[in-house]
Amino acid sequence: ILQLKKDLGIFESPYSDLSLIDTVGSAQDVELSRNTARESIILLKNDNNVLPLSKDENILFVGASFNSTRYITGAWNVKMQGPSDYDADVVYAGYSDTILKGVESITGNTANWIEGYTITGDMIKGYNNIVREARKADKVVFFFGEKTGTETDADIYTLKMAEDQYNIARRVAEDTSTPIILLLTQNRPYSLGELSKLADGIVNANLPGAYGGLPVAEALFGVFSPNGRQPYSYPKLDYQSPVTYFTPIWNEYDPEFAFGQGMGYNDITYSNITVSSDELRPGKPITVSVTAYNNGKMPQLEPVLMFTTQKIRAEYAPEKYRLRSFDKQHIAPGASHTFTFNLTAEEMMFYNVNNNHVLSGGPVDITINAFNKNSVIKSIYLHEV
Repeated sequence: ILQLKKDLGIFESPYSDLSLIDTVGSAQDVELSRNTARESIILLKNDNNVLPLSKDENILFVGASFNSTRYITGAWNVKMQGPSDYDADVVYAGYSDTILKGVESITGNTANWIEGYTITGDMIKGYNNIVREARKADKVVFFFGEKTGTETDADIYTLKMAEDQYNIARRVAEDTSTPIILLLTQNRPYSLGELSKLADGIVNANLPGAYGGLPVAEALFGVFSPNGRQPYSYPKLDYQSPVTYFTPIWNEYDPEFAFGQGMGYNDITYSNITVSSDELRPGKPITVSVTAYNNGKMPQLEPVLMFTTQKIRAEYAPEKYRLRSFDKQHIAPGASHTFTFNLTAEEMMFYNVNNNHVLSGGPVDITINAFNKNSVIKSIYLHEV
C-alpha cells in the first residue's frame, strides 16, 4: 500500500484537486465501478450449460440480496458496519442499483422473485411457496448473502449458513426437476455442504458494490462471459478455513473451490507449455509461453495464472503451489493469444531457520491455471548455481 501511494505521488501531493469533486459519481465513475464488478464475478460450476439464462425462460429468483444494494455492497459503505435496517437502501438516494433492477433492464419483464428468507437465512413470508413456484419455473436461482458488517462486530464462529437456507434448496432439488443455480453475494465463504453437488450452477459474485447489480445480471444472462477467478480458497468445512493453496506439499488441500478456480461460457483450451530452457539457474531467467484458444462463440477476457511447485526441497517442505505471474487478455471467438512470462531462480528462494535467504535445487513443475480442467504442466530443473 505504501509503495502504491508513493507511485501515485500521494506523498508529494497528499490533497486532491477540489475541482474534481464535480466528477464524483459521474457516468464514467459508474461505468468504472461496473467494469470492476464484471471482472470479479466468478463462474464456479456450470453443469449441462445451465448458464447463461435465456430471456425467454421463466426464472424464479429467491433470496434477500436479489433486491438490495446494501447487501451486495457490504460494510465500510455509508457507515462502518454498512447501512442499518432503518437506513435500508433509501440512504443511497438512487445512486445505486440492485440485481433485480439489472435483471428487469435486460429482460424487459418484471422479475419473478420470492424473498423467502432474511439475509441471515431465516424463513419469512413466501418461504413455503418456493417449492410450488420452483415447479413452474424453468430454473431457480438461490441468492445466499450475509448481513453487512466488519471487524469484531461481524465475527462468526462457524461457516454454516442457517438451516432454513439449506433445507429449502434441498427440497427444491428433491421435490422438483428444476435446475438450481446458487449465486453467492458474500464477503467471506460459507459452507455449501451438499448444495454444491445438488446445484447445477454456482456463481460467486462476492460483493460487487453499489453498482454491481447490472453486472451480475449481465453475467447471468450471458451479456458477457465471466472471467473472474477465486481470490481465496473456499473451504468445505470449518477446519479448512486457515488452509491456503501454498500449504506444505504434504498437507491436505481439498477446498470446495480452490484459489484461482473459475471459468467462462467459452471452451478455452491451452497448448503445451514451452520454455526457453529446461534448466533454471540463478541469474539466468527463462521465458514460459502458452497459447490459449477460444473455441466458443463469445469474446473472452481470459486470465492465465502461472504456478510453480518445487517437488523436492532439501530439509524443508516445499509449498504445493506458488503463484508466480498472471496476465489477462481479450480473445475473440475462434482466435488465440500467446501468453509469455518470465521465471527466475531467485523467485524460488526461501528463508531457512537461520533467516538466511537460500535456494535448494530440484525438479519443478510449472502449472498454467492450476485447479482448472484446462490446466497444463511442464517440468524443469532448478539448479542452485
